[in-house]
Amino acid sequence: GQILAIAAVVYLLTGIAIGVVEGSRVWSIVAVTLLPVVMLATRESGRPDESTVFSGQSLYASLRVIDSYWYDDVPVREFWQNGSLSSAEHRITGEPTQFYKITAIWLLMERLSQIESVLVLGGAANTLPTQLKRMQPSLDLTVVEIDPAAVEIAEEYFSYGWLEDGAMEMVVADARPFLRTDTASYDIVMVDAYDHLYSVPWPLVTREAFHDIDARLKPGGLMTLTLSSPLEGP
Repeated sequence: GQILAIAAVVYLLTGIAIGVVEGSRVWSIVAVTLLPVVMLATRESGRPDESTVFSGQSLYASLRVIDSYWYDDVPVREFWQNGSLSSAEHRITGEPTQFYKITAIWLLMERLSQIESVLVLGGAANTLPTQLKRMQPSLDLTVVEIDPAAVEIAEEYFSYGWLEDGAMEMVVADARPFLRTDTASYDIVMVDAYDHLYSVPWPLVTREAFHDIDARLKPGGLMTLTLSSPLEGP
């Protein structure tokens, strides 16, 4: 916003100068008329966004935490990475508000009381694993998140920080090397990782990645993979 306002001021001043040199009053009139608007835009662009709780940059992404309202004025806290919404939860209850995470939990409901261990690849604000842990406190839950800044944000600004220390194992690592070296076995492996936009990072959908995930599953174990896709069409 500030850059656009500065550029507009430069263009207006250039117009005034041309008007003076060429003796044209049209440019000067337009410039004088628009200058207050540009000055107002410059002042407004300098105001901090009141809904922004945190804004920063890590080695892996630009990061923002935003407070907003969804549906019928539901207070929601959002976590944005590289301009894409990666986590969102109810500010008061800490429950997930993204449909796909609600659906993921719903699909596991029947098995939740029967499983002992879950591995989640891709944590972001840890909204999904935190909710699973709250629903099943005895769950042995491991989360792998590549960005240490995301883990800090999850602990400070989201319901993950409400859990007791050590409630889940938080591993800061790349998921692929982790899968190669991990020796534990899990009832469920949940792949909930994204790259810059809405696609799953390609190293997690190779034949080798599926082989490594299969090696981490207990007999009869289940893998879930979150994909962004249209309901119909290409």
